[in-house]
Amino acid sequence: MDQWITPEDKMSAALQVTDQNPRGAFFPQKGIVPKERASAEAALRASEARYRALFLALDEAVMIIERLPLRPDGLRNWRYVAINPVSQAMFRIGDLTVQSVRDNFPNEDEGWYDIYDRVLETGEIARFEREARAQGIVLQMYAARIEAPERQRIMVVMRDVTARVRAEAALRELNATLKHCAAEALAERRLMTEIFETTDALIQALDTKFRFLVINEASAREYERLYDFRPRVGDNLVEHLATQPDRGENARALWSRAFAGEAFTEFGEFGDPALGWRTYEMMFYPLRSSDGEIVGAYHISREVTERRRDQARLASVQEQLRQAQKMEAIGQLTGGIAHDFNNMLQGVTGALEMAGRRLEQGRSNDVLHYITAAQKAAKRAAGLTRRLLTFARPQQLEPRPVEPNVLVAGMSELLRRTMGPTIALQLPLRAAGVVLCDANELESAVLNLCINARDAMPDGGSLTIASRERRLDASDLRPDEEAGPGDFVEISVQDIGTGMPPEILERVLEPFFTTKSQGHGTGLGLSQVYGFVHQSRGVLRIESGMGRGTTVRLLLPSMSAQSAMANEEVSAPAEAAGPRGAVLLVDDEAGVRGPAAARLRDLGCTVVEAPDGPAALKELENGLHPDLLVTDVGLPNGVDGRAMAETARSRCPGLPVLFITGYAHVALPDDAEVISKPFDLEVLAHRVGNLLANGQ
Repeated sequence: MDQWITPEDKMSAALQVTDQNPRGAFFPQKGIVPKERASAEAALRASEARYRALFLALDEAVMIIERLPLRPDGLRNWRYVAINPVSQAMFRIGDLTVQSVRDNFPNEDEGWYDIYDRVLETGEIARFEREARAQGIVLQMYAARIEAPERQRIMVVMRDVTARVRAEAALRELNATLKHCAAEALAERRLMTEIFETTDALIQALDTKFRFLVINEASAREYERLYDFRPRVGDNLVEHLATQPDRGENARALWSRAFAGEAFTEFGEFGDPALGWRTYEMMFYPLRSSDGEIVGAYHISREVTERRRDQARLASVQEQLRQAQKMEAIGQLTGGIAHDFNNMLQGVTGALEMAGRRLEQGRSNDVLHYITAAQKAAKRAAGLTRRLLTFARPQQLEPRPVEPNVLVAGMSELLRRTMGPTIALQLPLRAAGVVLCDANELESAVLNLCINARDAMPDGGSLTIASRERRLDASDLRPDEEAGPGDFVEISVQDIGTGMPPEILERVLEPFFTTKSQGHGTGLGLSQVYGFVHQSRGVLRIESGMGRGTTVRLLLPSMSAQSAMANEEVSAPAEAAGPRGAVLLVDDEAGVRGPAAARLRDLGCTVVEAPDGPAALKELENGLHPDLLVTDVGLPNGVDGRAMAETARSRCPGLPVLFITGYAHVALPDDAEVISKPFDLEVLAHRVGNLLANGQ
């Protein structure tokens, strides 16, 4: 079928003259002669061709549809009379004889047909938009009646406006989103403005020309109070402070640092001295543009006068608390240390008194016995003092290559006597390594741990001292441990005693903390052990639980056999150490200086004694050129041992020096030769002999 117009709609029908249409469809005259009729028909055909061409050329979908009787299911329907190519393509319309409007738009609501009926019945033109669900598009539609109502025909023009409708919907959504965002931004800005203006923090921003970009009310008020001007946005800070050069230069220096890209915090005091200074914490930050260029800086300040005063008061209270803790510790100390120390002093004085009596009685054979007893008691007192100093602060240790297995095995008889018959001692020693440490301190540490284990087993039990080699990685070490990863020798002391609950285990390394009754312990045992291990760059681990006993592990860095040999000192008798020489001996205690000088003279040394630094320097000024200087560190009369040694070396370049000291915290070079009081005279003789031999 012709898609332009159906057969019954040919132009001849439009031109037909009937009784109902005596003038024809387009001519008003009453009658037409044949010649005129032919001319009219020709004109009509030409007009038809023009309108046909226009109909086919339109870029909108144009269709002429005709209303049909109701369908058997009661639904309204229309059929196609004519359509243009755009309609055919848009709606995939094929044979007009078999397709109806409802065939192409099966899912559309009845609203379409209501509009078509109204246009047909009233002759009104309808303009509306509808979604063609089957095609998934939105149509802008124009419907008009084109013939007499009885022909039941209308023309519908459709344009696809899906893109425009979707764009409008997207625009509406965007507008709604923007409106929502704008409302949120406005609310946020109001909130930030309220915070900015109501906070007591002083906030301001300057450009690189020192002009205010922003300043809040609190900051403006503070400027007015401090500098007698109230800045506004656009004002120049440096110009405002031109009449106050010192303050102006200080402000310029601080802001310039921020302009250079530095973020920093400064504390400063400002105000009228008559009214009292106020302290401010000032934080400066660079201000950058979107491309990263510095365009200024901003500054947030807060008055911290009271906070700083509170901090000072807190520091004072903390210092008072520390002092109180020290006094409490001293109270604990007198209960245990004084008891032990008095016993040792009694041993010294009693033995010396008996030695004197025997000499008076002429019984010289017994004198050596009492002198030996006095020496043992004095050494025990010296050991107690050493333990106190080891706990209190870093001790000047004397590390040497030590084989832990040999040391522990050598202590076995002493340990068995100390433990008593009710405790079985086991020594599964498997480590073959060598450690660099102070042998006396290691021995003391093992003995302390064994005594603690004995006290934890009042009814007897088993004590195991074991050794093994271990490798510790970084993951095995805690952040508070200064030891580094590597190979270690572990010495463990394990008992099967009562054990310790967690709250006690947390405090066992605290100074003077003890669970023993008054007079039975000082609380320094484990603190001494910890101090020794820490200084030896080792690790101390304690494992314990109620009813499960306690295990204490000492892990000391191991050293190779070659390193051990390289560090091993020659222990030949002092008398065979090498050449003799002149020794300048300086100590303010005659009881120390006299026996030491006598022992050095026994070596064959020439000894010059001095009681203090000035006297020793006078000997040097008088021409003395010693081969060795042996000096106490803590000397009276304004010249300590270190200063005196430096002066002596300036006059005698290369002069070897041996420092002797009773303090644990002496400020000496790491490579200084040091011997701690009290010392055996044989140790002094050995060290002096080695130094003289090396110096010669």
